[in-house]
Amino acid sequence: MPTHDSADPMPARPAISRRERPRPGGWVALALVALCGALAVGASEPDDPGGYIVGFVRYVHWPAEDAASAWTICVAGAGATAQDARYANERVRGKPLALRVVDDANALEGCHVLDLTRADHATSTALLARSHGRPVLSVGRGADFCTAGGLICLREPGGERAFEVNLSAIKESGLGVSARLLRLGAARTAQDDPS
Repeated sequence: MPTHDSADPMPARPAISRRERPRPGGWVALALVALCGALAVGASEPDDPGGYIVGFVRYVHWPAEDAASAWTICVAGAGATAQDARYANERVRGKPLALRVVDDANALEGCHVLDLTRADHATSTALLARSHGRPVLSVGRGADFCTAGGLICLREPGGERAFEVNLSAIKESGLGVSARLLRLGAARTAQDDPS
């Protein structure tokens, strides 16, 4: 290692061994952190999960998704309308988002995402039961939503992770989930649920 001469205005940089050099994987980790921020920025308000849901569609794969001309986001709850501004003019993986309002009496056929973030408990419970085991990404609020079988549970603001991914329910649904999404959220399994 070179020594520093006091007359030299700048000390020589120490040699970095191969083990100490930053690895390209470090950049991938940094990109994931930036992506997590992008998901969070997409949902500018905790009461507006639309940015998160658009981000989730990027990292979830449905059986026969190539045949779909649009990603159908089925929304339920107070204020759910087919003109929901949260999804207007969005395109994900080359496809637009189509909205459909559902309630516990409507069929879920054709839904890619079931947005239950505004639904009351009774509606949420009924729609979760009907979506169980189907390739529908159900998104709701709080740990109780995952306990009831929801696939992605948005956490309350201030938590370390913005959402949980219910691995047990994902497996039963037949959806494919990118490892990137799993790294961004907190993983949860049936064993994590209180008995």
